[in-house]
Amino acid sequence: MKSIDITNIWEDDDLVMLSFRASNGESSCRLEFYQDDETLLEFARELMSFPKSLDHVVQYETGNWERSGHYLLLDVFCIAPNGTSAMKVVAKSFFNVPSAFDAMFYIQTEPANFNAFGKALKDWKPKTDKRFEWQFY
Repeated sequence: MKSIDITNIWEDDDLVMLSFRASNGESSCRLEFYQDDETLLEFARELMSFPKSLDHVVQYETGNWERSGHYLLLDVFCIAPNGTSAMKVVAKSFFNVPSAFDAMFYIQTEPANFNAFGKALKDWKPKTDKRFEWQFY
């Protein structure tokens, strides 16, 4: 099942700790990280108007590839002239073995599904509704 599941596991005034899980039905990953309230909203708003052109890329990035306990990159882009699109998921945990991992996979769907995902993510209130679940078709 192609899905994204985000759960608020801790919060402060302007910061939340999220558990993020993504799957394309064959590969999956799960990370925990801290995030401010605005960064996910920016990503969600951009997804709602995706794609503006065949070259349009919507990106979400958290963590630091070299100096962080985690790294997550979500790149949404067109893969065909008819608008068929995919989300590239790159996730890395820099913890010691056996907790360390490195993952990269794609979730393919239609732009309308990414638009709906963006709207649902924009409307999600992690401090009220602790869990956000989305299934891509």
